[in-house]
Amino acid sequence: MAGRPSSRGRHLLVALLAEAGATFAILYLFLAGWRRDFRVPLTFDRDALEYLMQVKGTIENGWWWVHPRLSAPGVFEQVQYPSNTTVDQAIVWIVHLFTREPGLVINASWMIMVVLSGMITSRCLALLGVSRRVAVPVGLLFALSPYALSRNIDHFSLATYLVPFPCTAALLLASGRLTPTPSDGPRARWVRRALLGGCILVGLNYPYYAFFACFLILVASMMAFAADWNRRELGRGLVFVGVICLATLVNLAPSFYAWADQGKPVSIPEKHAAEAEQYGLKIRQLIGPVGDPVLPPFLYWKHLEDDARYSSENENKTSQLGIVGTLGFFVLLFSFFAPPRVVAGLPEPFVFINAARLTLAALLLATVGGFGSLFNLLISPEIRAYNRVTPFIAFFSLFAIALVADKLLGGGTPSKSLRWAPGALLATLLIGLYDASQVTVPLNRGHEDIRHEWTALAKFVQSLEERLPPGAMVFQLPALTYLNELGREKMLPLDHIKPYLASTRVHWSFPALSDAIVGWQQQVGRLPTPVLVTALVAEGFSAVLIDRHGYFDQGRALLAELGASASSHAVLASDGRYIAVDLGSVPKADVSSDRLPRLGAAAASATAGVPRCDTKTTAYNLEWIGGSSAPFARQPVGVGLSSEFFVAGWAVDELRQSAAGDVDVIASGAGTKVFATLYGVDRPDVSAYLGLPAYRGSGFIVRLAGDEIGGGVHSLSLRILAADRSCYYQTAAVSIVVR
Repeated sequence: MAGRPSSRGRHLLVALLAEAGATFAILYLFLAGWRRDFRVPLTFDRDALEYLMQVKGTIENGWWWVHPRLSAPGVFEQVQYPSNTTVDQAIVWIVHLFTREPGLVINASWMIMVVLSGMITSRCLALLGVSRRVAVPVGLLFALSPYALSRNIDHFSLATYLVPFPCTAALLLASGRLTPTPSDGPRARWVRRALLGGCILVGLNYPYYAFFACFLILVASMMAFAADWNRRELGRGLVFVGVICLATLVNLAPSFYAWADQGKPVSIPEKHAAEAEQYGLKIRQLIGPVGDPVLPPFLYWKHLEDDARYSSENENKTSQLGIVGTLGFFVLLFSFFAPPRVVAGLPEPFVFINAARLTLAALLLATVGGFGSLFNLLISPEIRAYNRVTPFIAFFSLFAIALVADKLLGGGTPSKSLRWAPGALLATLLIGLYDASQVTVPLNRGHEDIRHEWTALAKFVQSLEERLPPGAMVFQLPALTYLNELGREKMLPLDHIKPYLASTRVHWSFPALSDAIVGWQQQVGRLPTPVLVTALVAEGFSAVLIDRHGYFDQGRALLAELGASASSHAVLASDGRYIAVDLGSVPKADVSSDRLPRLGAAAASATAGVPRCDTKTTAYNLEWIGGSSAPFARQPVGVGLSSEFFVAGWAVDELRQSAAGDVDVIASGAGTKVFATLYGVDRPDVSAYLGLPAYRGSGFIVRLAGDEIGGGVHSLSLRILAADRSCYYQTAAVSIVVR
């Protein structure tokens, strides 16, 4: 008898390792691993670049909070942007002990998360009463779900491996099975502790899943309470919610501390309630075809969608359940209308119906115009991408499939199993895996192009770093703002991160979050080229890196202004995309230091001492004051006395057909107060609407404090500095009330 627990533990370990091996093998097959270089990231653009930067920070510095080799001439404190994924980065940290290749580290970390997702799901399904022979293949389907594979490293923080913990806790809570009883044994206590620990990990990771977990657990607790006035189950649910909230607070505490110490960076985009509908969940997408379908019915569906040109099609396009998940979703919805005897015949009928109820709750929260929209309108707009609730719905849907499969297989009793049931389960698994495999087709198709770019980038950066001393500062052009950039010409958002990923010694200017650094970089970026060179040299920069993809003429005019050509001695390194120029070898303007932008200087009025322009005004739009948007039909616009609010919009110098020199916000009441803004935010919409590429960097934003303006009614207007800084344009005023 003494050896039995040890034997059971060995069997479980072997089973888990076998499951992990199967998941990894299938994922390897999906990714065509035999012809893939895993040192090359799965994707290499947009959000994937931000996560690669975060991973490289953990590799180089031991953690991702501060990057000393970014944000020149300062340092990049990424912790100021609350994308805290402590559990994910812990996995990254472990992987980096074996390799320091950022592409390999992020790929391996994500693949580990996929494997963990299958193992955790199968164990959670077993806790819910699903037999092991069904739990393992269904866990495999959840791990390799279309949502999980389509987000991959593009949305590294949305890996689904922790989602089963709150889903299982919610189902057990709703079914009244988490409250301790006198007959509980060690296993019951272990289950409660494991689920609570898993929910703590959810709170320590990306906040979206923590929010959805709290919502579903709270709904489950109320369901249990309403069923038989079970206050103990309600209280236990509140404990789970409180623990997740506390863990989330701990997870975000470093960012909150950084904000308290240095202020929240003004360049972090303000979120608005309407975005809940822009990024909301759509049932059409949830049950729609996956990837680039080849089967005629799904291909026809895809063509119809493309022709329909639905609005607000964004990341929610990858919020799909797949064929098997969709089948489970419909099974759950059918349960609301099916005769009770149909549901009663399932192995866990009460848990099944609670899964249906929680699925409906998730759907009502996340769908366009749902309760999530009300939450954003009335409480906070911080959670906006409600389509990310998809893996929670997927878990419940696959749980329904698991219960139906168990029923067909005789609930673990071979004599009651239908003859065709094992074949049906195998067919379901194969269909689900084939469906999910379609998601990886674009990943495989694009691998060779990414590998070529990755190799060329490494060669270029190595060539540049060989000609610069360690720690040399390189200013990246065009000068762009992190988190507000939408791409320039052929450049995609965040493309300026790419050189850093191949770098080991150079200090790059992008990205920046600090208001002082961002403001200085934008001011310098708007200077005439010879003056720009002077300002950069005065601050200690050694070179500029020109991304040719950011210019319609491939940077030829800029090189001419620098007095350099692609073959001149001033060029430190060059390839088909990038060219690095030595600032010591190009002409400089003879400008006194007091006329150059000063790093670290307090934000001062750009229009102080400047006369008003003879021309009355210029093109502009004051778009946002706090949560109110133009045209501000209801005035005065209300803002809080004890809170902060953003003022944002755009302005150009029409007379000179250029972006403005700068923008100040003027608050007039008992007195006049002038506030400097961050000017130069990327506005391709303004450029397109007004028909001039020069208007691209015309956005402005400033964060104001109500108590700094003072209580009462005030007039808010703009002073727009002319491009040559010779005068300013005064705009009409908007009435605000601070209370």
